[in-house]
Amino acid sequence: VSRFTVGSVLSAGTLESRIRAGVAFFVTQLFPDDRDLALADGLGGRELYISVAVSDRAEDYLRLREMGFSVPQEILGGGDVREGLRSYIRRALRIAGPAPGIYAVPLSRSTDLRTFFENL
Repeated sequence: VSRFTVGSVLSAGTLESRIRAGVAFFVTQLFPDDRDLALADGLGGRELYISVAVSDRAEDYLRLREMGFSVPQEILGGGDVREGLRSYIRRALRIAGPAPGIYAVPLSRSTDLRTFFENL
């Protein structure tokens, strides 16, 4: 069906089988670690989307941690969570290469995604 594009979650354990199956893109779990990001070299030209949760409030990221998600320390370690997220994304792009897209998941209704990534 031409309206559908088949993708997969990026995982070292299933990477080869997904590529053989013909997926067009991969998307990471929220805040992939450096090891997962390094898999970008082996995607055979397929698109990669790095998933990040976006908020101005540290409480939103703490809630994510309580739910079992991994939240990078650089987001919560400083005073400005927005700058911490930008720092994480810049690091992720250096590891995965400049081609990945960012799949942004807003954590609150007040998050303005249009201006959030300025000066990234």
